[in-house]
Amino acid sequence: ATITILFRDYQLIIGSVMRLMFFLSGAVMDVTAHPDSLLTKALKLNPIVYVIEGFRDAFLSREWFFQDVWWSLYFWGVTLLVLGIGAMLHLQFKDRFMDYL
Repeated sequence: ATITILFRDYQLIIGSVMRLMFFLSGAVMDVTAHPDSLLTKALKLNPIVYVIEGFRDAFLSREWFFQDVWWSLYFWGVTLLVLGIGAMLHLQFKDRFMDYL
């Protein structure tokens, strides 16, 4: 929300990036089909893959979503990093919001 006020086109960029991340997350294709592939390793950097694979594992009874500890730590690490950066930016610019509007 803070970046949207500072940079007006940010909302359009986020919409496009989120749509791209959705299609590269495994919702359309299985990104874990070839685990040793370089493309698979690159696509697993997308934190949304953790959520999609968790649902797929839960509904297809393959394994529990929290059995892969490192993938869980990576997902929550990225989530907390984005939350921390957002909170830091909000606190930094909260006094000047009215000037930008």
